[in-house]
Parts: sequence; structure tokens; C-alpha cells
Amino acid sequence: MRILAVDTSAPATSIALWEDGVFAASLREEHRHPPSDAAFLYLQDLFNETGWSPADLDAFAVSVGPGSFTGLRVGLGMVKTFAWALSKPVFGYDAVEIAALRALDQVEPPSVDQPFVAVVLGLRGTHFSARYQVVEKGLMRSGDLHYDDDAAGLCARWGADSSFFLDQSAAKNETRKVSQPLSELLAPERLSLLGNAPSPAEALAAAAAKDLKSGETSDFDAVQPQYLKPFSVGRRAKKPGDLK
Repeated sequence: MRILAVDTSAPATSIALWEDGVFAASLREEHRHPPSDAAFLYLQDLFNETGWSPADLDAFAVSVGPGSFTGLRVGLGMVKTFAWALSKPVFGYDAVEIAALRALDQVEPPSVDQPFVAVVLGLRGTHFSARYQVVEKGLMRSGDLHYDDDAAGLCARWGADSSFFLDQSAAKNETRKVSQPLSELLAPERLSLLGNAPSPAEALAAAAAKDLKSGETSDFDAVQPQYLKPFSVGRRAKKPGDLK
């Protein structure tokens, strides 16, 4: 079973090729702007490295967000086009859930025996988050996904005494882009940084492999972008010329 997993929801492109429990190739490329059509070039590099082609793939996994408007369209467009053309299953997972799964991979119980908050950093210091609880069969989300304009709003929502998990590379990105990053608002023991392994795409591939093994079926039409963040271009424009 070969799976292509793609995450273009964050300010980094993450792609992985998975085969029978082993990652044949994986890439994570950080950049200042939302992921773009360069994702196709990254994928071609991985195909060249492995000798695979799209026809060799058995299933697809993709992050549906929340995250970058442009990035989500790139990743979903790529993966769903392959899945449609090859008549293969495609599985979509939200980016915050993937961050929570990566947290479980990184820490040892009972470090997460209490509810914790998984955080995904968006562009311009925005944050997407949800609270999770470890249960017998894996993870259970408590309530909805949430969007906050900054780290202060995130802390106000969940409380500074909660335990937070944030991607390590995202934490560096956050420090560059906002005046008050999450690390300055929380006690050190309240913030855990997710390392590079597994990458978001690797966690996506593992989740899809697990669902395929358990007999889960995919719904092509249900795999849709989950933006969550309000669209703000219209509010910022003061006159028609500002939209040009």
C-alpha cells in the first residue's frame, strides 16, 4: 500500500510518500509566503528520489485546514486531482487534529493524561486550536475548532493554566511575525514544542493507513477546505482601487 500525504495548510509545505509502514521519502519546506505551485516541484523531487509515479499510488491523504486560503487550495487541488484521475481513495484530516496526533507521537504517557490544547499557527500571527483528550481508541476532541487573531486571544480562550502543543518551526515563525508570541505568555512548563518527526505529512499518511486498515471508506466530495478564518480583504479595502 502506497500513500501520498500532503499538507499545505501552514507556512510550510509538508509532503510524504508512505509504503507499508515505512516512509519512502519525506520533505518539509518552510517559506515566507503560503505554499504555492512549488509544491508540485517538491513532489516531483520525491518521485525522482523514489522512482515512483502517480500511477503507483494506492491512496491519498491531505490536510483540509484550517489554514492558508491559497495553501489549502494548492494541496487539495493536487491531491483530489490525482485521486479523481486514478480512481483512488482520498482522506482529509483537519490540521489541528494532525498537530494533536503528532503530540501523542512525541510524548510519553502520562504527559498527556489530562486534556491539552493543540495549536496550529496561521499567517500574520493567527492561531487555530482545539482541546483534546486521550481516550482508549486514540484522541477525542472536546468542542469545536477555534480561531484567534493573536496569542493573547488564544490564552484568554483556553486559560494560561492549560497545556499547549505548538509546532517547533511554527514557534520560530511566530516569533518573527508577532510582537507577543505564545512563548512569552505561558509558563515554560505549559508550552511543549512539537519536533520535526513526525512531520505533518507523515502524521497524515499514518492516519490514512490506520483508517484504511480498519476498513474506513473515503468520501471524495466530503474532502473540502476548512478555512475557519474570516475572509478580510473586503473589510480592509477602503475604495475599489484597493482591490486591484
